[in-house]
Amino acid sequence: MARKLTLAPLLAALLLAACGEAPQRQPIPGPEARKAVDDATAAYADCVEQGAREAPAGGIPGTVIEGIVASCKAERQALAERILELHRLGHPSMTEDQSRTVAEASIQQIEPDIKSAGVAAYVEQTSQTQKAS
Repeated sequence: MARKLTLAPLLAALLLAACGEAPQRQPIPGPEARKAVDDATAAYADCVEQGAREAPAGGIPGTVIEGIVASCKAERQALAERILELHRLGHPSMTEDQSRTVAEASIQQIEPDIKSAGVAAYVEQTSQTQKAS
């Protein structure tokens, strides 16, 4: 009986070795979707800030930024789509309209920060332009 017990670990190791490599783990969609949201958020914010840096000086910052935000519509829409994809992963039973409402609300939560950064970039660019004159 003692001999069988000492061979058990050896047999287990041989059986595992005969199985070959473990199968590749499939990527988990949640982290990939979260990264896509992060990337789309950065693209939208970059669009607003770049537009602010390139806008002609002398305008009212809030008005200028609203125009820039409107010109970044494609980036905003891409962000909404990425949020929608992420939301569907976590809440597959919600309707399309409910998910779109959540995506829009999510953007509205971060948009003030994006606009504020744009205003700051515009004011900085305007002051640098005035100093250079």
